[in-house]
Amino acid sequence: MQAEPWLQLPVTFRGPHYRDADLSFGKNIRLPAALHLGEASNLQLRANFFNLFNTLNLAPFAFDSGSTNLNETQFFGRATAGLAGRVVELQGRLSSKRKPPGGNACGFAKLCFA
Repeated sequence: MQAEPWLQLPVTFRGPHYRDADLSFGKNIRLPAALHLGEASNLQLRANFFNLFNTLNLAPFAFDSGSTNLNETQFFGRATAGLAGRVVELQGRLSSKRKPPGGNACGFAKLCFA
């Protein structure tokens, strides 16, 4: 016997909560003209921290897996995998404005033609 459409409940799966804290630091350093890199040479340093507090985040449940199958009571409701831990990313960028010979100043990373 099939249930009436108004009696059917929606099938939803709710996985474990996801908590994350990210942080980013940056510093722009103006380089002196004595280095002959251009008029407005800058060195940009960045440090990005993802999942700063190294919180354990569990992978979401997959459909038709042991975590969601009622017939497999041994694994039902248990997370079987974790997501990535803390990730640290370091970046450096060197940029400069240069004047073409006898011309106006161009923007960063642009080519100027007369």
